[in-house]
Amino acid sequence: MGGALGRWRVFEPKPHVSLALAHLRFSVQAAALLLGLCLAANVAVWAVAHFTDARWTEQTVQTETAPPPRVVDGEAVSRTGKEVVRRAVVTEETVRVPSATEVTLRDTWRLTGWIGSIAAIALVILMLEGVVVAGGANVPGVEKAVTASSWALLVAMLCLPLQGLIPAIPIEGVFGSYEAMTGAVELIRSGAEGAPGQLGFIVERFLMPMACLAGVVFVALRFTSGVEEGVVSRSESEAELRLLREMERSRKASASQGRAQGALAMTLQEEGQAGAIPAPSRPEPLQRPLSSPSPGTSPGRII
Repeated sequence: MGGALGRWRVFEPKPHVSLALAHLRFSVQAAALLLGLCLAANVAVWAVAHFTDARWTEQTVQTETAPPPRVVDGEAVSRTGKEVVRRAVVTEETVRVPSATEVTLRDTWRLTGWIGSIAAIALVILMLEGVVVAGGANVPGVEKAVTASSWALLVAMLCLPLQGLIPAIPIEGVFGSYEAMTGAVELIRSGAEGAPGQLGFIVERFLMPMACLAGVVFVALRFTSGVEEGVVSRSESEAELRLLREMERSRKASASQGRAQGALAMTLQEEGQAGAIPAPSRPEPLQRPLSSPSPGTSPGRII
């Protein structure tokens, strides 16, 4: 019975631990939001570069070719009277040049990669700090914070461009270089030899960032749920919800205690019936003989 009561013991958050967990919860949510926005922008830039021609614009370039000098008797004619006038040849050619959109896409990719990498590293560090604080304070739900930090580490490894540090890694990472991404796009469009597969390229540049985005939302919600019990309520709505949860726990604890007492009473009753233990009876009062005088009566007045 003591173990059951200990299991339902009400946790009381400490003020200093509550302030630390509240700060870490806000920081984790901010880092997760920033990382999610960077991942969404990364996917948008890739989609524009891969499915549209907004990166390029066409310009017409005129090329003027000078005519060769007229040769007479093995020598070039230099005098005006003997020189035949010939016009230069002008040719027009349409070429593709980077547009203003290309500059915007490149700057956006690099900015989101820089900010997203810092946010991913910060998210992992903040979650590990939350696990240490919640575990040291014995906060209920600390196991959720532990699993959230583990998944956050996996998400960060997929986002960071670790291939530059570890060449054996087969993928470049979500926040890889812009030149590598656009180079792969051009190889796929031209159909050149050695171009990456269309399916694998979509998995690397679209499905993996979207999976990381879903993972960021999951770890942020799970970490918040794991440290919630250690944060002191500051609003009436949160206080009411916490009071309802504590009342529900108290009700379950009372029901468990009542069942334990009922089982103990039934066990004692069964043992008493099995041993034929007689129930204690009240002693009968002593009866006075008829010939004996009643209390308070003198012997001389007996008739």
